[in-house]
Amino acid sequence: MKNLLTLLISFALVLATTSCEDENDFNYVLFADEAPTEVQAIITVATDNSGVVTVSPTAKGVSSFRVFFGDPSNNQALIGRNKTIENVYPEGEYTVRIVAISPNDKTTETTQNIFVERTAILNIESGLLVSETAKEVELTPVADNATQFVINFGDGTQETVNAGDSIRHIYAEGGDFQINIEASNPDTGKSNQITEFTSIQVGPLDLLLTFDDPITDYTFNPFGGVSTEIVANPNLSGTNEEESNVAAITNSGNSFEGFVYDLPTPIDFSSNKKTMFVKVFNDTGNTIPITLQFVNGVNGERGVEVVTNHTGSGWETLEFNFFNASKVFIPNDPENFQSITPTGQYGTIAFFIDGPGSTQGTFFLDDFVQSLGDAPAGPQYVFDFEDITLEGSFDFGAPIQIVDNPFPNAVNSSSKVLEIQRGPGLFQGSGFDIPLLDLTTEDKIITIKLYSEIPALLSVDLKVSPTGARSANVQVNHTGSGWEELTFDYSNATKAFEPNDPENFAPLPANQVGAYTQIVFIVNGPNEDTGTFYMDDIIKP
Repeated sequence: MKNLLTLLISFALVLATTSCEDENDFNYVLFADEAPTEVQAIITVATDNSGVVTVSPTAKGVSSFRVFFGDPSNNQALIGRNKTIENVYPEGEYTVRIVAISPNDKTTETTQNIFVERTAILNIESGLLVSETAKEVELTPVADNATQFVINFGDGTQETVNAGDSIRHIYAEGGDFQINIEASNPDTGKSNQITEFTSIQVGPLDLLLTFDDPITDYTFNPFGGVSTEIVANPNLSGTNEEESNVAAITNSGNSFEGFVYDLPTPIDFSSNKKTMFVKVFNDTGNTIPITLQFVNGVNGERGVEVVTNHTGSGWETLEFNFFNASKVFIPNDPENFQSITPTGQYGTIAFFIDGPGSTQGTFFLDDFVQSLGDAPAGPQYVFDFEDITLEGSFDFGAPIQIVDNPFPNAVNSSSKVLEIQRGPGLFQGSGFDIPLLDLTTEDKIITIKLYSEIPALLSVDLKVSPTGARSANVQVNHTGSGWEELTFDYSNATKAFEPNDPENFAPLPANQVGAYTQIVFIVNGPNEDTGTFYMDDIIKP
């Protein structure tokens, strides 16, 4: 018996020793006969309108918790230490009571008040569509639990639309616009809002027809036996490998059959953009004439036309140069087919496939693009800050790093940009290595996006030429309006600063501008403005 007593005492000592090493005093409380202390709970209310509430209680000297949820069903639950419990509530305010229970059934309790929301307005989407042919947008806003939307178009115009309905708006002038959409539900008194950014072209719109714009009416008016419809591109080849909608034109074989189409916005020929590129599909193997006319002058301008040939090889991009246009046929007009260069605006297209001939069959049209004269092409050079590590970076008073774009908008929606922390002092700048930027071509223009909230002078040096070309400098002013795209013309560059060179800042002849692998820039060099600026998208168009 004595040995048994000794064994029990030893076992109790082991338990006491172990309890000191635990992260709670469970065993101590078992013998000390105390109630739980420091009773707390982390209560998380879901924000997705599900009504789910998660309770995670803690305490010292506890073996279990009884949670009284305080909901209309008077639900309760018994859980162990280090456990969580969930409950689903209707919308409303509730008091959750947590009772901490010690191993000897002593209790300590606490309460927390919660608010559960089940009718919050969530997942707002604008359904914003921007027309490619007019200064027009369409919105079809939707959201969870919203019944109406107040839309501020950013130009002083505000409209209200019910859930499920669409609304269109035409801007009188171009520019960058911030569209605010406030979703609400008068029955619940709830509201929420989002902001969209859009850019509308300043000045006359360039004509662009792709047959994919969801808010443009592509109703053609055929005549002479032609039929038309909008279909998916049936032959991804040649100059049109894109999966997109195209216009199908079926000729019956009559002379001068075709169609007319009233443009959503008149085409403007007042600038030098007098060339049209049109993709046409003809797989007959025969060369046939294609006639493009612009008629119905807005101010009575004489109708004009250009004829070009298609070789019959499938998709080809045809060029219609209206610098060398002819006057369209008008009965009894002695000036028919005389040369003319249009300078006005026209509201209607007329189109003929083998106008004077008798060709039958189905042809396809796509991508009417107004241009200065060269076929549309992408930029020759693009350097941005997406998924890259800066090579050879350095600074002299203006440290740089790649960061998330803090001010995305219609001018620059990129996710990553270059942050410039300009320090005090004169001519504080930075630089880094770039892929070879070739400005030995006739076109010596690059564009750079800069964010500044104050008027700023951006000085850009292009340096380190593999062929030994003199480094070049161009400086451009920023108005301080946020993101702006600045244009740098290196055909009018000066010689960038180089140590001990007496020709620094002298004009650099255009034929001496070279190819470069380093860029160095200074923001507001001649003064001591400090602050944070952002840069993005070094592009040679």
